[in-house]
Amino acid sequence: MLYHLNEDGKMGAIFSNGILNSRRTEDRRIRAGILQDDILEAIITLPAGMFYATKVSVSVWILKRHKEDICRNKILFVDARSFGKSEGGITVLSEEELRELTQAYEQYQKGIDGEQKNFCRQVSAAEVEAEDYSLAPDRYILRQQKLPESEELKEQELRLERKLEELLAQNHDVLRQILKGL
Repeated sequence: MLYHLNEDGKMGAIFSNGILNSRRTEDRRIRAGILQDDILEAIITLPAGMFYATKVSVSVWILKRHKEDICRNKILFVDARSFGKSEGGITVLSEEELRELTQAYEQYQKGIDGEQKNFCRQVSAAEVEAEDYSLAPDRYILRQQKLPESEELKEQELRLERKLEELLAQNHDVLRQILKGL
């Protein structure tokens, strides 16, 4: 596809997420070449079920022969896997979600670093190289984890204590049976 792209050309291609981080030498070499030639603008991972032919999450790769100066040696990573809702057996993005995706890409093109936790981040090519040319967005996008509430932790602690008591009782029974057999 890149071979047929003209000098000012830009393209989007949809790929399985498996090649984002594949350890296969050929896949890694292709990712490295694309980065070294500085033609990768963005990787956008989409939610599962967006296409009738597959229910897995896929990625849109946006490639451009000659990037603008403000975009050189930078890649936009967008993780939209949490977007969308199922309608008639297919995942559909809302107008707001489409606007958010579009805005992230437009900010990148204008040189605006619009990093958002759990959603997008612009990354230098050097950082991607340091990650062995992995193009998996979750390597670069900061995750904001929700901490459990105090009551949830107490309930979990009680469940674990009960489970431990059950296991200790079972262990005691097994040990008693072993000793009887001696």
